[in-house]
Amino acid sequence: MVVLEAMNQGLPVVCLKLGGPGALVNESCGYVVDPAGKDTAQVVREMGDALIGLSRDFHTTSACPGGETALPRLFPGARKVVRIYGLAP
Repeated sequence: MVVLEAMNQGLPVVCLKLGGPGALVNESCGYVVDPAGKDTAQVVREMGDALIGLSRDFHTTSACPGGETALPRLFPGARKVVRIYGLAP
């Protein structure tokens, strides 16, 4: 839910390429770290690098394109979330 809420507000996301969040986030709205074949230290380092990258990359940290209108396109299940929370445009 946190990833959906952040994307709905146009905020960038840093997540792991595991399950839903990894399928939702792309370079236009954040960073996805793939943990496959890496030890914990490598994953933590990449997550840290991604967070540092957000602080340096104005394009990514400025509002992610589309905000609440992009979310239902990226994730059809988000329409239900939008209705439940009353965030419909």
